[in-house]
Amino acid sequence: EKGFTANQLALFNGETQKIKYVKGLPPAAEITGFGNAPYAEAGKVYIAVTTAQDYPAIYVIDTHTGEAQKGITVEATQITGVGKLSSKP
Repeated sequence: EKGFTANQLALFNGETQKIKYVKGLPPAAEITGFGNAPYAEAGKVYIAVTTAQDYPAIYVIDTHTGEAQKGITVEATQITGVGKLSSKP
């Protein structure tokens, strides 16, 4: 039995019932996985993307356009989540 790898992302708009595939990620054949815990804020989603050829990177996805841009690269084998630290006043 052959296993499957999730190697594409899509955005679903519950109000319009429409799905939009994310553009700007590495080619699907190169993606070996995504982080388990994306972070969303102000119309942007931050998610870890791991490829076979490179270190994992955090990609920023604009939820309005569906466009992804590569953010920081982390010298590691995998990133499982993305978050934000903030101090309480």
